[in-house]
Amino acid sequence: MIADETSLPALVKHFPQLVGVDMEGYGAALGSYETDARFLFVKGISDWADPKKGDDGWRPYAADAAAALVFDFLRVGAITPRQTASPSPQTNGQPVIFSGTIKYEFCKQLGLNWEDLADVLNPKVTNHERLRFRHGRWCEDFWIWLEDRGRLGELPAALRTIGREELAQLFES
Repeated sequence: MIADETSLPALVKHFPQLVGVDMEGYGAALGSYETDARFLFVKGISDWADPKKGDDGWRPYAADAAAALVFDFLRVGAITPRQTASPSPQTNGQPVIFSGTIKYEFCKQLGLNWEDLADVLNPKVTNHERLRFRHGRWCEDFWIWLEDRGRLGELPAALRTIGREELAQLFES
């Protein structure tokens, strides 16, 4: 839950027509965004949040309706589990490492195809991770992102998937 003096004014600044905020849902969404965890927030609403809440039978109904929605989402496959990453190619148990020269040539030739490459990786680079990449230095930041996760060894196969055979060969020379 977010219950501080800055969160609500910041939301109203960006969304001036905002009428209300579910602070628990906002807190879960913010935590999910910051950690790249997916979440689904469903809440049954049964009153007007007034001090004279009575038990007029709507609370059990709202809880049942919220639970039914979640079960239907799960039943029809609207929420799917994340695919886990396949192990990165490694040599003698160590992550694959490439020289600075290969990094330089790779980034010089890749251009804006880095986004296609980021999409075909499994798991892919999330949108909020992409926003952290510096404008004009996307490829270098993408390389560091892969390197930090021990995933540089996935590049040749991913490059072939997006039709960049000549770049895939750069890693095999």
